[in-house]
Amino acid sequence: MNATTQSTKASPTVRCITERFFGYGYPTGWMALPESLSRLWILLQHLNGRDVKKHWDSEHAMTTRWERLEGDTDIFAMKLAFSPNPDEGRGIDPETGSSWGSFQIWVQGRNLCAHREEGVSLDSVHWYLLPLLEWFARNWDPLFHEERLPIKKAGNTAWESLHKTRFPPRAIEDDESKVSEWEGAWQAWWFRHAILSAREGGLFPDIMFRRLRDRIELSWGPTAIAGMPKHYRFKESKRGAAWLPPSSVAEPLRNILLQAAYYLSTHMPNSKRIKHLNRRLQSLKVDSGSGEEKLNHAEAQSRSLQ
Repeated sequence: MNATTQSTKASPTVRCITERFFGYGYPTGWMALPESLSRLWILLQHLNGRDVKKHWDSEHAMTTRWERLEGDTDIFAMKLAFSPNPDEGRGIDPETGSSWGSFQIWVQGRNLCAHREEGVSLDSVHWYLLPLLEWFARNWDPLFHEERLPIKKAGNTAWESLHKTRFPPRAIEDDESKVSEWEGAWQAWWFRHAILSAREGGLFPDIMFRRLRDRIELSWGPTAIAGMPKHYRFKESKRGAAWLPPSSVAEPLRNILLQAAYYLSTHMPNSKRIKHLNRRLQSLKVDSGSGEEKLNHAEAQSRSLQ
């Protein structure tokens, strides 16, 4: 049987892995795959019935170009890795295309990025990392200094409050200006504190960072994400939260962001975007958590609806 007539019926495991590599479901015909990926499809066809997780791990080890973990996984840690772009940069700008990789966020022994796809366990979220690095650099002050919620306190954590105040109450739903003010404040705060706002098409866990008195609160929970297949599920699927010393979060986070940005700069030394990211990260301050915090501009704006 030749390549153009070979059956492409695949097991759920094969479909899962092709989605991970190609960004869409398994192909309906051989020619649906780019020619450069045909060898991979042949490999996947032969993986039926084998230890796919073991094979995935060995392939990851061989193709990972850069990998670092900073922090203590029993408190807070982040792991970043860069790998060859499986789509070879098609349809995306060069800087973002060069940042294909994976990440893990650990909080008190929990890997919040661990997930399952059709029975296959994966420890990391795989996607373009540059937008995520830029998000952390851009929102560093709100993440570590902004405490007040955008509307009101409606739960024990930022995640719970944001989900309970997502939509305006009926009492103001006929007042267009109040609805617009409510939605604008909610969205602005969410963009500053939820890593989902940096996903740009990726499937990220719903984690929020904020200051809470002398601690950094990280809260998370299950969220329906547009484009998420039914077979894709984060293992930490229940609501959770942790309150940590600021330095235990800020120091490892700043360190790994700087290392990752430096790696990107060695591959694209003429990129103004990556140079700007490096400058911004180098200017970040790590707060020890002592003393009173001044309200930054972003928090001052959010206070108007308290």
